[in-house]
Amino acid sequence: MTSHEWWLQGCAAAILGALAGIWVAWLVLHRRFDAQLRRNADELLQRHATSADQLRNSQLRAQTELELARSEFRRHMSQASQEHGTAKAKLEEHLIAAYDEVNRLRASTRVTDAAPTELTDGFAATQPMVDGL
Repeated sequence: MTSHEWWLQGCAAAILGALAGIWVAWLVLHRRFDAQLRRNADELLQRHATSADQLRNSQLRAQTELELARSEFRRHMSQASQEHGTAKAKLEEHLIAAYDEVNRLRASTRVTDAAPTELTDGFAATQPMVDGL
């Protein structure tokens, strides 16, 4: 073997060794990348699941609060309606009592108007001019 052949074989061996090293390095790096990718994907899926659970819990709390607010609103409206009815009934009773009092006062003034006036003090019996106004 000549020196050129040694050099060619050495270069070929070096190139093949370099290619084998590159291939092994690529396999190692690819496996590490796949492992890191799986870890990151699992972590993101876990975060997503946690966030989804938190959002579901928040939605359930919000729905519960909404239902409570609706029932509370209905209760307040019912109570306000009852209070309004009670106040209306009281006002109607006061109005009826007032009308009865007005009717009683009118009846008592008609009786005194119909009674003849007596001349006890020496002055003429006159009526005030209230009705003419």
